[in-house]
Amino acid sequence: MKTLLMIQGGQAVGKMTVGEEIERLTNLKLFHNHMTVEIANHFYGFGDDLDESKRALQKASFSDLRDRLRLVVFDNVAKSSLPGIIYTGVMVYDSEPVWQIVESYMKTFKDSAASIGHQTKILIVELVCSVEERVKRNVSEHRLNKKSSKRNIKWSQKDLENQILTQRIDSNDEDIRRFKADGFIRIDNTNLSARDTAKMIIEQFNL
Repeated sequence: MKTLLMIQGGQAVGKMTVGEEIERLTNLKLFHNHMTVEIANHFYGFGDDLDESKRALQKASFSDLRDRLRLVVFDNVAKSSLPGIIYTGVMVYDSEPVWQIVESYMKTFKDSAASIGHQTKILIVELVCSVEERVKRNVSEHRLNKKSSKRNIKWSQKDLENQILTQRIDSNDEDIRRFKADGFIRIDNTNLSARDTAKMIIEQFNL
């Protein structure tokens, strides 16, 4: 049985930090979203000096490289001797393109595992957190050490504010049904440590 544990939520809710704790406590390896974001950013970081047409091309190239890298990892792990993987990422529920790429991640993992005779288990965790706490976590030393693209604090805070104002990052019942996952839980980790949140997830899903 191959396990894909997807930890979702808005920016700076603590996805990566919780994933690190689960990695320490289980035999699942962490694959947080910025592992590919930072690679794509190295080639296609956005500069203020770009005109609108070049910026649009940069953004498309960035997204394409990021998503291709992720698909390679899901395919590779599903066919490997590893028992599974922890993936963290932002899920924007009112964006069909985001839905399509996330569904492609799940499909690739399932199909690749099935190609060598393995069954799969898809588990989803949605973390929610107060805006005030997310603003604090967005500039934490650990986060900035792990995610170099977030070290531009002014841009990062603006990006966080934009997500809060314009994107739906909290699921509803229809969203949960669409995932067709083997398990789904939502945890408000505003006042929980990463270790305690990880233990709740491990216990809930028997990891």
